[in-house]
Amino acid sequence: MTILAVLSGVALADPPVQQLGEIVVVGITPLPGLNVPANQVPLNVQTAQADDLEHVHGQSLTDLLQRNFQGVNLTQSQGNPWQSNLSFHGFTLSPLLGSPSGISLYVDGVRQNEPFAETMNWEVIPGFAIRNVELIPGSSPVYGRNTLGGALLLTSKSGFTDAGGAFAISGGSWGRIQESAEFGAYSHTFGFYAGVGSDYESGWRSYSPSRVQQLFLRADWEPDDATDMALSYTGAHAKLFGTQTLPINWADTPKAAFTWPDYFVNNLSQFNLRGSRQLSDDWALQANAYLRISQGRGFNSNTNDYASYDADGGPPGYAANGPFDTGSVGRYFYSGVTPPYDPLSPSATINNVPASNVLANVRTRGYGGSVQVVNNASVWGHDNQFTAGVSLDAGSTVFSQFGQPAFFPYDTGRRGESFGLLPFALDPSTDAGTSNRGYGVYLVDVFRLTDAIHVTLGGRYDFSELAVNDRSGQSPAINGRQTFHRFDPSAGLTWAFTPTFGAYVNYDEGMRTPTPIEVECADPAAPCALPNDFSVVHSRCCTAMPQAASSRYLPKTGRRSPSSA
Repeated sequence: MTILAVLSGVALADPPVQQLGEIVVVGITPLPGLNVPANQVPLNVQTAQADDLEHVHGQSLTDLLQRNFQGVNLTQSQGNPWQSNLSFHGFTLSPLLGSPSGISLYVDGVRQNEPFAETMNWEVIPGFAIRNVELIPGSSPVYGRNTLGGALLLTSKSGFTDAGGAFAISGGSWGRIQESAEFGAYSHTFGFYAGVGSDYESGWRSYSPSRVQQLFLRADWEPDDATDMALSYTGAHAKLFGTQTLPINWADTPKAAFTWPDYFVNNLSQFNLRGSRQLSDDWALQANAYLRISQGRGFNSNTNDYASYDADGGPPGYAANGPFDTGSVGRYFYSGVTPPYDPLSPSATINNVPASNVLANVRTRGYGGSVQVVNNASVWGHDNQFTAGVSLDAGSTVFSQFGQPAFFPYDTGRRGESFGLLPFALDPSTDAGTSNRGYGVYLVDVFRLTDAIHVTLGGRYDFSELAVNDRSGQSPAINGRQTFHRFDPSAGLTWAFTPTFGAYVNYDEGMRTPTPIEVECADPAAPCALPNDFSVVHSRCCTAMPQAASSRYLPKTGRRSPSSA
């Protein structure tokens, strides 16, 4: 059961009256502000406004997407609502390292896929500050690399669009408490919006609590009818616990934690500066620049799944009741002897299962921007909208990992907890720096052939560079650099039989470049959980070439555009 309370505020000035037209418009580039009617887009674009999102009392953005959009499904392999794998038409967007992401997500023109592995940390998206969501299916090349299955375009609230104040609090099962507060105001040429949110739950499984804190600030400046600028800041802090899959013989205790603790701590600071200028009646200029700084820390507890014994039942080279051999801890399973050996005390009779702790740190600095020009001049007496743009999305990451021998006191009342063997220090196993840069040049043209028929042509050239550098000096084999480049075209046609019913046909090509971890682990003869040898295999980018043909119905009062295909 969920209890919800809302407190409405008063704007500093009366908000402008907005006349809602009957035509649904959608964006056709990552930068917001360039919109065309939905019945002119040769894709089944689905949209949701803030009103739709507020009626869905989901815990995270993924819940809102699943309940508002067709074809979206969620799985929670970590058992944490903030670490869901989103699937759309078979393509995924996931927070788990190593998942092959095929969906791009943008907020106000800023790419949110993490540079290190194209993963998506859902906890950094402030759902309370989102005003509009668009789900673009297919591999439209305009949205950049790795957009094989679709793109999500999110637009934030501002003081001009959401003047007033609101406070909401809700509670539910598993100790869930959600709070959010918003305030927006504007005066003449200046607008300001601020929102803060907090989420906590104890989790339905043991030792799986989560806490998420979010902050969003935005200032807008519109000195005249032809110019607008916006500066926004997004801050987030999260500590998410998730437990591992239970073995079959624990089926009678589904809430139990097999090994713990397993958690991920994430901190984000993001700045985005965006602006647009109407240069003339036909020409407009739009641009943005952003900086993302994130730091993540993960802790994993694991059991060992192999064993070795000497003739006396102890580990090789180990004498019963002899000196404690630290070299064997975390590598040998002692329970095959009677009495079983305790790694900390060989004379004890407690059956302690060898284990290991893994601590990983990821520090990422992402930056980039886009510039595009739009021309609305007629061509041969027909309405036409031409867009050309360039983009840069880059990031540098420092990844380090440490291992520590540990044990699980299986026979004690604290089943499943991993104890590190202090004072033994953490053993560094990986210390690498990665960098990736993606440059793009794109074109889109929407041409009105007749009042009912529109033709869309476009394409994008991408050049991506990936590099890995060993920081420790102990693993020079991981040093390497690879580049990928390709031009991807797109073409489509729409035919509006009536204002609400029509058909479309579309062809797209998209490119996906491998992440550093995928490149380094591409050799079946040398599998790895982390980067080991960048030069083993020269990886190639993969491409998607989807075709779509369908009819659709666009109700005048609705915001979705469901397709019959």
